[in-house]
Amino acid sequence: MSYLARVMLALVLLPTVCFADAEALINRRLAYRETILGQRAPQAVERLVKDEHTVVTFVADLPPDHAKTHFFIDVDWKFDYKYKALEEGDARELELTVSNVRLQIAERHVVRLPLAFHRADVWETQLLLHEFDHVAVSGDQRIRLLLAEVCGKLPTIAVQLVDDKKPDDAFLGKLVNKEINRRKDAVVNLARANYVLLDKVSEHGKVPVPQRERFFTQLFTRANLRQHRFPYLEQVSKLLESEAYRAVKPKHLKADPAAR
Repeated sequence: MSYLARVMLALVLLPTVCFADAEALINRRLAYRETILGQRAPQAVERLVKDEHTVVTFVADLPPDHAKTHFFIDVDWKFDYKYKALEEGDARELELTVSNVRLQIAERHVVRLPLAFHRADVWETQLLLHEFDHVAVSGDQRIRLLLAEVCGKLPTIAVQLVDDKKPDDAFLGKLVNKEINRRKDAVVNLARANYVLLDKVSEHGKVPVPQRERFFTQLFTRANLRQHRFPYLEQVSKLLESEAYRAVKPKHLKADPAAR
């Protein structure tokens, strides 16, 4: 049997909002991609704009020296499953086995800046470039690999049945969706924790990141997952040591924004 599920979530530096609210964060009158007021983004930043589907917008609801980066990830999934009901006395237990999980992941970023920064030289400002360090964190390909690992390989789900009715697709689908959501949220929370870590070591972009190259490389490694108490560390252990995972290169800007 197959089941299709769709979930939309957002990672932000403020309390989480739903994916459908992404457009509400953008001031359409002052929304840009690679070019702002005739000035094209530096090559390294332009790559992050394009690859991470980033919109830069200028808004009136931020303090004059504050910016916010919002990361949205849209996840669709399909899966196959089989189940069996076990009876012992009056107790009935369902064992649900999930296989062939197919994930489709899309992401976008919204970088919001105060109106005072709506000027042609904004690409050179420390404030905006620091926000693109955030974009680099949540655009790290290792996030997708972790999602695929923890959501694509689910354990057998066991639940107690409370009546004699045969479980239907809706009931079984909800069980799987709950398990996938739990794992997906753990990966998103890991990215959120690394946003916070970036702001901590850089004092919100005011000082250079110590050992910059090493800092971004160590994100999403075993030590980083252990530091943030990632609940599925054991499951992803082989992935973390794999050649494909270790070969992923961080996307951060080589020049530190605070060193300008």
